[in-house]
Formats: sequence, C-alpha cells, structure tokens
Amino acid sequence: MQIRPATHRTLESLCREGKALNDKDLNWDDIASELGIYTKDGRINPGLAYRIVKQGYEPSRPETRKRLGLSPICPNCKHSVGKKSINEHLSLDSIQDMPQPLLKWALQNREEIK
Repeated sequence: MQIRPATHRTLESLCREGKALNDKDLNWDDIASELGIYTKDGRINPGLAYRIVKQGYEPSRPETRKRLGLSPICPNCKHSVGKKSINEHLSLDSIQDMPQPLLKWALQNREEIK
C-alpha cells in the first residue's frame, strides 16, 4: 500500500494524472492505487478515483482532502484555499473562526502586504 500525499497538490493535477493513466487503459483499481486514492482504512478507492478524474468531483470532507494531499476548504467561501490568495481569505475570514488546519495553512502560506 502506497499512501503518498504529504504535500499539497491541486485537483487539476490529480485529474490530469488520472486522465493520463486512463489513456493507458488501466482499470480504476490501478488508477486509484497509482494516484494514492485510498479509503480511511487503507483500501484503494476506485469509485472516488472515477468521480475525481471523470466528473471533476472535489471532495469536501477535510479528512478526505488531507488524505489526497489537497489543500483545505475555506469554511466561509467554500472554495479550496489555494483558489484565492491567502490575503483574500484572511480579509474575509475571522481568524478566530478558522478551523485549526486552515489557520495553520494560512500562517504557513501568508504573503507580505506591500
């Protein structure tokens, strides 16, 4: 079993990798395994791989996003944190209301105001 994601990747890159694997005529079990798409108990998840690659599905559950290496979702705007600059998120979100993973990401990826 290969659980890969420790770094953040984008949904677009995940879809691109999956489509390239699908073009090689791999089955969805193999694609899920190659992309590191597993259930929380460690089994490969071909259904989720299919939804992400073919339908552009963006998982909303924090634990699923973390397992896939996707950035957290902003609780206020409901978009992936990487889709806006961190300053845009910080200006919209109250720092006291941010969930801990989002706050940690915001502090690590903050930008200096010029």
